[in-house]
Amino acid sequence: MIAVDAQSAAEADRKIAVDAKKAAEDANGVIVQKQKEAEDALHAMQEKERERQAALTEVVDVKHQSAEDLAKKNVELSKALEESKHSEERAKDNAAAAEKAKTEAVAAKSQAETLLKQEQERIRKMQAQIGSSIVDDLK
Repeated sequence: MIAVDAQSAAEADRKIAVDAKKAAEDANGVIVQKQKEAEDALHAMQEKERERQAALTEVVDVKHQSAEDLAKKNVELSKALEESKHSEERAKDNAAAAEKAKTEAVAAKSQAETLLKQEQERIRKMQAQIGSSIVDDLK
């Protein structure tokens, strides 16, 4: 009976051991699965981090490029403004010269009209003294 009890106890212990081994194998399988899931999650997170870094680098590059573009555009606009100021100054000088030329032309016209009137008056007086126009006598 002791042997039967011992055999029953050994059988029970073996069954417990088999159950424990099965539970350990199941737990090991779960651990392997969870470890794989954790590794997959880590890889996904690393990929996301690489994408974030790439995007951040791209943003920095775009900001840097934008700053360079702004600086170039600023230089171009400054040059254009300088040219515009010079053109405006030349236009003002040309306008002043044109106004002066107009004033001189008006004065010359007035002087020419005065000289014409004087000459016409002199011709009229000579014709009055001579009695006829000189051109008629020459024909």
